[in-house]
Amino acid sequence: MGAYLRGLIFAAVLALGGNFAARAAEDRILWEVEIEGNSVLDDDEIKDAIVSKESSHFPILGRHREYNAIAAQLDQQRIEHLYRRKGYYRVKVAQPRFNLQCKKPDRVCLVFSITEGEPTRVSSVKIVFIDSAPPYDPSSLLPVFGLAPGEVFDHDRYLSGKEGLLEYFKSEAYPLAKVDGQAVYDGEKNEVSVRLQVDAGVRSRLSEIFVEGLDQILLHDVRPRIPLRSGEWYNPSDIEEAKSLLADLDIFSAIDVDIDPAVGREGYVNVIFRVREKPLRTLQFGTGVRIENSRQEARLAGEWSHRNFYQRLRRFSVRVDPRYAVLPSVFNPQESGPLGTFEVLLRQPAFLNPRQDLRTSVSFDSDLEQGFRWYGPKFAANIDRRVTQKLSLGVGYSFQYLTFYDVDIAFNPESRLVPPELLFQENYRLGLVHQRLTYDRRDNGFEPNRGYYAQLEVSESLPAFGSAFKHVRYRPELRGYSPVSRRATAAGKVTFGHLLSLRPQASAITERFYGGGANSHRGFTYHRLSPQVLTRDGRSVPVGGDFSFLVSLEQRFDLFELAGSWLIGAFFLDAGDVVEAPRNFDFRYLHYAAGTGLRYDSPVGILRADVGIRLNRLEPTTAGRVNPDPGQRFAFHLSLGEAF
Repeated sequence: MGAYLRGLIFAAVLALGGNFAARAAEDRILWEVEIEGNSVLDDDEIKDAIVSKESSHFPILGRHREYNAIAAQLDQQRIEHLYRRKGYYRVKVAQPRFNLQCKKPDRVCLVFSITEGEPTRVSSVKIVFIDSAPPYDPSSLLPVFGLAPGEVFDHDRYLSGKEGLLEYFKSEAYPLAKVDGQAVYDGEKNEVSVRLQVDAGVRSRLSEIFVEGLDQILLHDVRPRIPLRSGEWYNPSDIEEAKSLLADLDIFSAIDVDIDPAVGREGYVNVIFRVREKPLRTLQFGTGVRIENSRQEARLAGEWSHRNFYQRLRRFSVRVDPRYAVLPSVFNPQESGPLGTFEVLLRQPAFLNPRQDLRTSVSFDSDLEQGFRWYGPKFAANIDRRVTQKLSLGVGYSFQYLTFYDVDIAFNPESRLVPPELLFQENYRLGLVHQRLTYDRRDNGFEPNRGYYAQLEVSESLPAFGSAFKHVRYRPELRGYSPVSRRATAAGKVTFGHLLSLRPQASAITERFYGGGANSHRGFTYHRLSPQVLTRDGRSVPVGGDFSFLVSLEQRFDLFELAGSWLIGAFFLDAGDVVEAPRNFDFRYLHYAAGTGLRYDSPVGILRADVGIRLNRLEPTTAGRVNPDPGQRFAFHLSLGEAF
């Protein structure tokens, strides 16, 4: 009896001690979450699936998270559920424990120990048609399903396989197809058998196209934007394209699509677009700054828009963009002054074709460059055509008449870098016909994680277009993105440009290429990677070149969440050059810069700060080539949006 009583007392002490330890741990910071025993899934994927998030180790901005014992117990089940979804039904996760190596008493280091077990494999896949006369041989659909016998049963792949079968039948004009299925687990054999039931329905054509939810917008104005016709075979790609064309109008805040059988018409379906209109008239204001070593700006922006100007979905906008710039900085003001843009824009959608828009604009610009200022009007007209969902084409014409003043560039009659007919005769006529081809396969246009983007821009300037110049300018660009892990993305960009002047005089200075800046070569500040000339007081100012080349590589990775959004880190390497002419370019003497930066995914977009460090060509000359900004190793950039 004495031994029994002592055992009860000992157990009570342990229970009280454990309860006390749990309460004490509850008051501590969850400093670290460790995963051990995992090989199939990486640490980040497991940590994303649980509630127990470790505190950030980033100083000052880091967020501390408190340890919660109940959440930790439930996370044990969450990890097991995650593994079963990935095809490891025999996984075992031990009770979470503390790592006693945590150095400070107010911290908890939590450890989840995993025994993954053998993978669960697919034993069989059987596809059964509910229709009495199935349209396809079931065995031919196995590659479409994508999960074969012998493979590890991944529940996400199983669901995407069912979705893939459904999309396949829809692409074959079966809009009302249904795919159901069962995945049965055999615990003794550790296998899953898959059985799918397919109801393909009837191959169908389009009957009627409806748009519901219109209030201030008229149906006959919207209908030309939808390139669908009664009698055509149903095609989901055409439906998605029509939805994208409606979204491009920027008059709807929501667009949903329903497909319903046409009453009394076998083999026909109705397409119903359900929309919610935006306010037709909007007035917006904004403000911002631009900070670089060689240029600092404060700016305001205001825009008034009417999205249905005299019906026909015409968009009429008036934009005002006043700015004040200081070069190179407010601490060393050498040039400064008020600048701005006033623009009136009219956009006509479905111009001659549902897939193309006409944009015309009249604007007046004033700007300050290093060594001169300019102002003047501009007219532009462009036709933008969406060839497919990913491919777009644009053609247009623009005419610009500028006046240059406060010119502070020393004239050198032997140099083609300084265009005397532009900077010293006060006027400038530039007429251009331009073309643009874009192919966009990115998963996201603002913060892409995978895919690629290609663009080709070409323009021609001739006296027949009202221009004082005669040249051809082209600039191809390619960007690529690939996920390295769940929280890291590798990105790259390569671009080059050539301005081929068809006359012996200097090329148009506003059409030349300039490198350097937040969206260019980040080892240089705004426009400083460029052929340079001297001002009358001995300063070097960029005047641009006729040939450029740039390649950028970047690694982006999530650091931690701050106020509900991710703080993102980045390392980058930029290489390139801008030269007077192609004969001056040499791959052996590219300018290289490495750097790092931070991005914050804020409600107004990506806020970005980068610091670039030049790695070479810091001396005044290299192999007989004059180097821009010798000795200036660092460049700082603060801007909105990713570099590419």
